[in-house]
Amino acid sequence: MRKELSFQVLWQQTWYLLVDEYSMLYASLFEKMNARLRELRATEEQHAKHQPPFGNMSILLSGDVKQFGPIGMRLYKTLFDTVVLLEDGMRFKQTESGRRYQAFLERFRNERLTEEDYRWLETRVIGGPGSAIDMTDPKWQTAPIGVWGAELRIPLAMINALCAADKEHKPILLCVADDMDITERSQEKRPSRELHRHLSMISKIKTGNMPQILALIRDQQYLLTCNDATELHINNGSQATFHLAAFSPSAFFSKHTATVSDRPVDIIVATELPLYVFMDVEKADHTPIDGVPLSPSGKPLTPVFPHTDTFTIEIPSRIPASPDEEKLIPKHKYNLRRTQLPIISASALTF
Repeated sequence: MRKELSFQVLWQQTWYLLVDEYSMLYASLFEKMNARLRELRATEEQHAKHQPPFGNMSILLSGDVKQFGPIGMRLYKTLFDTVVLLEDGMRFKQTESGRRYQAFLERFRNERLTEEDYRWLETRVIGGPGSAIDMTDPKWQTAPIGVWGAELRIPLAMINALCAADKEHKPILLCVADDMDITERSQEKRPSRELHRHLSMISKIKTGNMPQILALIRDQQYLLTCNDATELHINNGSQATFHLAAFSPSAFFSKHTATVSDRPVDIIVATELPLYVFMDVEKADHTPIDGVPLSPSGKPLTPVFPHTDTFTIEIPSRIPASPDEEKLIPKHKYNLRRTQLPIISASALTF
C-alpha cells in the first residue's frame, strides 16, 4: 500500500509523458494508459472517473508514420492540440550536414564517438559552446524549445519576447511573481537574495507551474497551466493569446527600454500583479460574459486570474564536489508561497 501511494505521488507530480515509436502501439494500450493515469492522478476531491483524459497530462507522441495518407493530418489535428510533421529526414538527407549526422549515428550506435563528435554535439545544445541557435531567426522565434533548467528557460523566454516585441512594435508587460518565505509561520518575509537566486533556477513544475517572471505581449500565444474549467476546455496546456490586463487603481508602473536590432523596445513593470488578464483561449467553449470584451474575431475572451500555491524547496548548505557527495550534504528546507498568473511562455519549456 505504501509503495502504491509513493507511486501515485510520483505520477501526480509528472506533467509530460513522451511516447516514442507510437505507431507500434494499439489503441487498446492507449486506453489502458488513460485509465491507469486517471486512477494514479486522482485526488480525494476528484474521483478517477471525473479526471480529464490521461489524468490531464500532456502526452507527446513521436515516431515514423509510413502510411500517413490518405487521411493525412486531419485525424491527428482532430485528436491532438499540436501536430508537427517532419518531412526532412536528416538520417537520409544526402547533404554535407545529413551525411555528417549519418556518420555520427553509426559511431554512436557502436560506441565509437570521437572528440570531434562531442564538440559537434555541444553546438546542438542551446546555450552550449558554439551554439548554432540565433533567437532573432524567425524559425527559432516560433519553435517551442525544451530545456532542462529554469536558469536557461527564463533568458530564452525573455529573448524571444524582446524579438517578438521588436517585430510587432509592441511593449512588453513584465509580471513578476509575488513570493513569500513562510518557513516560519509566525514571521512571513520576502525571500533572501540567495533564496531568490535559487528560485530562478528551479523548474516551474516545482513552483506550481507558475513562472518567476512572465513577459506578456499583446496578440502573442502562451500556454495556460491551470485547470479552471476543464469542462469548457480551459485547462493545463491550453493555448491562449494575450489581449488585455486589468490592474487595481493603486498599481504603479515603471518604464524601461531595451535595444533590439538597434531599435528601442519598451518594458512595462508594475508594482503588483494584474487583477486578471483577458486571454483568447484556443479551444474554450463558453458564452459571452457580461462586461468581458470580445476578441477581434468576435470570440468571447476568458478572464484568467492570478493563482496562489505553496511549495517546498531544499537548498544544499554548500556546493557538492561530486554527485555522490551531494547526498551527504545537509540541506536547508524552505516553504514558500507564490502568487502569479498561471501562464507560461510557449517558446521555452522546462522538462
